[in-house]
Amino acid sequence: MSDKGPTSKTLRFADRNDDGSWGEAGRILLDWHATLHIHKGDRAALRRATSLDDAAEVRRFAALRRSLLDAGFTSVGKDTIAERLAFVALLAADTDGVRDLSPGRWLAMPARAGAKPVHEARVRLLLGAADTPQMVRLLRSCLSILDQTAPLPELADLVMDWSHPDRRARVRRRIFLDYLDAVPDTATA
Repeated sequence: MSDKGPTSKTLRFADRNDDGSWGEAGRILLDWHATLHIHKGDRAALRRATSLDDAAEVRRFAALRRSLLDAGFTSVGKDTIAERLAFVALLAADTDGVRDLSPGRWLAMPARAGAKPVHEARVRLLLGAADTPQMVRLLRSCLSILDQTAPLPELADLVMDWSHPDRRARVRRRIFLDYLDAVPDTATA
């Protein structure tokens, strides 16, 4: 170990193990998400929250952060990462079910049979979000359209990447291409 302290594991929620199961960060997030249904008061507080300041006062957010820190994801101790993690917690609190899709396919493929996908104009608005708070607010509105189900680990990585301009540009392209590949031609006409 160096004098600089322990090195942090890379925080990627959607990483998969060789057998296809979720990697460590994804498992921690999904296990934590499962506990939100037990802690209804904390879940409600996170659903009302709009910022790190709001989330920081909620014990379940502290539990998520502590679980990640204990697992060696020490970057969550930094303020900028903690702020993005708070936005992940806000999305998770609004999510009732987890779907295993890319974000673009999720926007194009509602869980409920016969439901319409998120309209292309709304997807463009989402992908044009200038900052993480705006993007998360728009994602939360998409959750209501898509029956509160979401690809939670993938959306968590999306939130973590949004504040990096190079990553954001790459993510925007991937989401929009996935959306256009999956959405029926008649759905956006």
